Amino acid sequence: MSSSGCVLWKIAVLVSVGFAHSTLYEGLCSSSLPGEDWRGETSQPVGSEQFRPERDETPRLNIGNDPVARRAFVREATLHAWRGYAEKAWGTDELKPLSGRGENTLGGVGATIVDSLSTLYILGFKDEFEEAKSWVESELNFDEVGEVIVFETVIRILGGLLSAYHLSGEEVFLHKAEDLGRRLQKSFKSKTGFPFPRCDLNSTSCGFHRDYGKHVLLAEIGSIQLEYRALSFHSNDQSAGALREHAERVIAMLNEMGPKENKGLIPYLLDINSGRFASGYITLGSPSDSYFEYLLKTWIQGGRQEDMFRDMFLDVMDGIFAFALVFVGDGVTILQEIAGNSQPRKKMDHFTCYLPGVVTLGLELASFEERKIWMSFAENVTSTCFGMYRWSPCGLAAEHIELDEDDFLYFSGGYMLRPEVTEALFYMWRSTHEQKYREWGWEIFENIDRW
Repeated sequence: MSSSGCVLWKIAVLVSVGFAHSTLYEGLCSSSLPGEDWRGETSQPVGSEQFRPERDETPRLNIGNDPVARRAFVREATLHAWRGYAEKAWGTDELKPLSGRGENTLGGVGATIVDSLSTLYILGFKDEFEEAKSWVESELNFDEVGEVIVFETVIRILGGLLSAYHLSGEEVFLHKAEDLGRRLQKSFKSKTGFPFPRCDLNSTSCGFHRDYGKHVLLAEIGSIQLEYRALSFHSNDQSAGALREHAERVIAMLNEMGPKENKGLIPYLLDINSGRFASGYITLGSPSDSYFEYLLKTWIQGGRQEDMFRDMFLDVMDGIFAFALVFVGDGVTILQEIAGNSQPRKKMDHFTCYLPGVVTLGLELASFEERKIWMSFAENVTSTCFGMYRWSPCGLAAEHIELDEDDFLYFSGGYMLRPEVTEALFYMWRSTHEQKYREWGWEIFENIDRW
């Protein structure tokens, strides 16, 4: 693989991640949206012999297959998105693309700026990176921020600051991360040590979910470990070490709790006061997804020395093959949701498409025979996830696909510019060097540009 090709697909992933939260494409296959806050929703049988939507297969961008030209176009698309935000919504959390206004959805922390720091740096946009750094240094003031969603603040703001520090070495990012970490430490002061979902950065106040009450979601308590561990690694601040200990204790508690009847697959909902599971429903997608992903990545982050994270991830893989995997035919593979004592639901959402990347990262843990099985699984899931785009009349994926009793595939929900499939394609290309994964990624990018 040429170095230019490597950079191209790194950039393609980063473009998706860096601007995913602008929600630019919400109405699936709709070129005219009826209102600013409208959310597109469709329900059509796809992926079967009975239904094949007509699609215009004409290449959109007429660039050809030159990876250097494609890379240049992706860079320009990134710059276009950045300038749109900078001109119309600078300093706010997100740009609302239809109205052209900014909105503070995360408490007013300039989420798009912080989210985009590493993307700007890697793509070589030095002026834009310096502009963003100056804003962080002079305008990002946590004294002026009230209540935040703890999970989103950790993965986007704390993670964004630490990523920028790791890449650039600029101390301002570490200092801001340390300040934020100190303010988030109180989130762990629940009866169980599970972090509260919401906290005020300028008081001792933390609270429950508005929708789930005293319950917490698996992803939000099990997907903060990488960031807190990174903060502890880079910082000498005492609170950073405490945050790491709190976050790791949560995983240890989950490991001790079980239940073990589904191997490493555990339910998505827990009681913050009792520490018990509050539901028997299991999904590898939202709101559990990144918990399973972080198990392996935390083991890797720790130098592959912490057996608990490794063993928990291997249990997850056992659970997937034993309980979640459904082969539909023609290579279509669904990761079904397990509904306690009820029949499993053959539904998979876009979030679940992170799995091929995680599996390829974890191949070193598999035996020779297991490697074949794991890679076949990753290939089939990637193909199905790309099918969510290919089967759509406009070439953009829905939020969910589901099999009915006749094994018809239905999709529902609008396209939210999520990165999971692009990330899967990146890892599959790196693992196999099969050209189709690069072409699939470019096809997705063309359709994003089109719509």
